[in-house]
Amino acid sequence: MRVAGPSGRRWSTVPAWRTALAGHRVLWAHVSAPLAVLESREAERFPEKFRGLSRGHYGICDPEDFDLVLDSSELEPQERAERVAAALTASPRTG
Repeated sequence: MRVAGPSGRRWSTVPAWRTALAGHRVLWAHVSAPLAVLESREAERFPEKFRGLSRGHYGICDPEDFDLVLDSSELEPQERAERVAAALTASPRTG
Protein backbone atom coordinates (compact mmCIF):
# COMPACT_ATOMS: atom_id res chain seq x y z
CA MET A 1 0.00 0.00 0.00
CA ARG A 2 1.38 3.42 -0.88
CA VAL A 3 0.30 6.51 1.02
CA ALA A 4 1.67 10.01 1.28
CA GLY A 5 3.39 10.95 4.50
CA PRO A 6 3.37 14.44 6.05
CA SER A 7 6.03 15.61 3.60
CA GLY A 8 3.97 14.36 0.65
CA ARG A 9 6.54 11.65 -0.01
CA ARG A 10 4.99 8.30 -0.93
CA TRP A 11 5.82 5.21 1.08
CA SER A 12 4.65 1.62 1.14
CA THR A 13 3.62 -0.73 3.94
CA VAL A 14 4.05 -3.77 1.68
CA PRO A 15 7.79 -4.25 2.47
CA ALA A 16 7.00 -4.30 6.21
CA TRP A 17 4.30 -6.91 5.68
CA ARG A 18 6.63 -8.96 3.51
CA THR A 19 9.19 -8.90 6.32
CA ALA A 20 6.62 -9.78 8.98
CA LEU A 21 5.30 -12.70 6.94
CA ALA A 22 8.68 -14.00 5.75
CA GLY A 23 8.79 -17.76 5.89
CA HIS A 24 5.02 -18.10 5.52
CA ARG A 25 3.21 -19.14 2.38
CA VAL A 26 1.82 -15.87 1.05
CA LEU A 27 0.04 -14.83 -2.13
CA TRP A 28 -0.20 -11.07 -2.45
CA ALA A 29 -3.55 -10.34 -4.14
CA HIS A 30 -4.71 -6.88 -5.20
CA VAL A 31 -8.48 -6.62 -5.65
CA SER A 32 -9.86 -3.40 -7.07
CA ALA A 33 -12.34 -1.89 -9.51
CA PRO A 34 -12.72 1.45 -11.28
CA LEU A 35 -13.50 4.29 -8.87
CA ALA A 36 -16.98 4.84 -10.34
CA VAL A 37 -17.88 1.20 -9.62
CA LEU A 38 -16.56 1.43 -6.06
CA GLU A 39 -18.46 4.64 -5.37
CA SER A 40 -21.65 3.14 -6.76
CA ARG A 41 -21.27 0.10 -4.49
CA GLU A 42 -20.55 2.38 -1.56
CA ALA A 43 -23.72 4.40 -2.21
CA GLU A 44 -25.79 1.20 -2.32
CA ARG A 45 -24.33 -0.18 0.90
CA PHE A 46 -24.26 3.05 2.90
CA PRO A 47 -26.96 5.36 1.50
CA GLU A 48 -26.73 7.94 4.27
CA LYS A 49 -23.20 7.75 5.69
CA PHE A 50 -19.61 6.67 5.10
CA ARG A 51 -19.49 8.40 1.72
CA GLY A 52 -16.02 9.03 0.38
CA LEU A 53 -14.32 5.94 1.81
CA SER A 54 -13.80 4.51 -1.67
CA ARG A 55 -12.31 7.72 -3.01
CA GLY A 56 -10.11 8.09 0.06
CA HIS A 57 -8.64 4.61 -0.33
CA TYR A 58 -8.58 4.44 -4.11
CA GLY A 59 -5.19 4.08 -5.72
CA ILE A 60 -3.12 3.78 -2.54
CA CYS A 61 -1.93 0.30 -3.46
CA ASP A 62 0.42 -0.20 -6.35
CA PRO A 63 -0.66 -3.33 -8.26
CA GLU A 64 3.01 -3.98 -9.07
CA ASP A 65 3.54 -4.89 -5.39
CA PHE A 66 1.23 -7.90 -5.76
CA ASP A 67 1.46 -11.39 -7.23
CA LEU A 68 -2.12 -11.42 -8.49
CA VAL A 69 -4.29 -8.51 -9.63
CA LEU A 70 -8.08 -8.96 -9.82
CA ASP A 71 -10.68 -6.46 -11.07
CA SER A 72 -13.90 -7.05 -9.15
CA SER A 73 -15.89 -5.15 -11.77
CA GLU A 74 -14.97 -7.78 -14.36
CA LEU A 75 -14.89 -10.98 -12.30
CA GLU A 76 -17.59 -12.57 -10.17
CA PRO A 77 -16.62 -13.64 -6.63
CA GLN A 78 -16.41 -17.29 -7.68
CA GLU A 79 -14.08 -16.41 -10.56
CA ARG A 80 -11.85 -14.41 -8.22
CA ALA A 81 -11.72 -17.31 -5.76
CA GLU A 82 -10.83 -19.72 -8.56
CA ARG A 83 -7.99 -17.47 -9.73
CA VAL A 84 -6.61 -17.22 -6.19
CA ALA A 85 -6.80 -21.01 -5.80
CA ALA A 86 -5.10 -21.53 -9.16
CA ALA A 87 -2.34 -19.06 -8.29
CA LEU A 88 -1.72 -20.80 -4.97
CA THR A 89 -1.56 -24.17 -6.69
CA ALA A 90 0.71 -22.94 -9.50
CA SER A 91 3.17 -21.06 -7.36
CA PRO A 92 3.53 -22.20 -3.77
CA ARG A 93 5.74 -19.50 -2.36
CA THR A 94 6.99 -18.20 0.93
CA GLY A 95 7.75 -14.68 2.04
